[in-house]
Amino acid sequence: MSYGFSTDLNANLSQNGTNNSFRFLFDVADFAGTIQVIASTTAGGSSTGTVNIAGGLNAPDPDRWDYLFFSSMTGGADFSDIDRLDFQFETAQNSDWTIKEIIVGFTIPEPGLGLLLVPVLGGILYLRRRLSKKA
Repeated sequence: MSYGFSTDLNANLSQNGTNNSFRFLFDVADFAGTIQVIASTTAGGSSTGTVNIAGGLNAPDPDRWDYLFFSSMTGGADFSDIDRLDFQFETAQNSDWTIKEIIVGFTIPEPGLGLLLVPVLGGILYLRRRLSKKA
């Protein structure tokens, strides 16, 4: 599947650093497979990345997203000026995949999210301790 095949997209996917990933939401993905994304510019730069799709999804799950971070893609595309996007899907021949959404957005990797929660939880424990000493 290609976007920008006949006319350049001139898309600012990074939105000046606000966006950092492609996100894929499936309604159905019964078998595992991969999606290869190729982002290209008319200046000749391109970046390629692959996201692994686990499979086993036979009914919509709005909480199950598959991510491809720009930083994990190899190559030299300028994500602030993408002219073409190609998506290559590989899975079993008799597989059913229904993609509900492909979004470009900002995503915090799960380990990073945990690190962000540590100061918050520490602050809550500190306040709880202070309040219990005053009582």
